[in-house]
Amino acid sequence: MTGTITVNGTPPTGAMIKLIKLGEPVDSRKSDCWALVKEDGSYSFSTYEVGDGVPKGEYAWILRWPQNSMQLVPDKLGEEFWSLEEPYMTVTVDGRMELSPVELTNVKLK
Repeated sequence: MTGTITVNGTPPTGAMIKLIKLGEPVDSRKSDCWALVKEDGSYSFSTYEVGDGVPKGEYAWILRWPQNSMQLVPDKLGEEFWSLEEPYMTVTVDGRMELSPVELTNVKLK
């Protein structure tokens, strides 16, 4: 599963996007589904191996853009898009697919 993202018109290179399964976990290990944003704003989700996609289900879509590529904090977005209680969006995965482009505008960077 792939997609593209911009923040205020610019790709958030190095940002991490996670899909957190709603309801039952992905598997008994509670594996994460994640993607790193590339320089062109594209990303590709991984669960078990790089680029293998995401198992079917309903997910919360959350985003963090670290100021330091070696650590996940502090977040340039001020944790605004990293909430499981209020995710930016939910996504239904029903096979390999491309998500609609995400264009975050008027975001105050920290």
